[in-house]
Amino acid sequence: MSNVNLLVIKNENVYFLSIHYRTLINLLDNNFNKFFELIKRKTYLDSGFVIVDLNKEIIINSQNAFDIYSSKNKRLKIININD
Repeated sequence: MSNVNLLVIKNENVYFLSIHYRTLINLLDNNFNKFFELIKRKTYLDSGFVIVDLNKEIIINSQNAFDIYSSKNKRLKIININD
């Protein structure tokens, strides 16, 4: 089994789904809107999102609730993708 954890952001919502990689390829190649037929849970986007990947030692920051650089973190590299 080769599932990937998919995070999709659309409008003001964040969607999470564990999905088989072949299903994801099919969605990407054809009609990604079919993704919303598979989804069971959504979360309101509110101020954005932060992904912490401890394996790669990175933080992916796309939020505006606080200054991510105010953290005392020195170990994890911050990748800022805010507009």
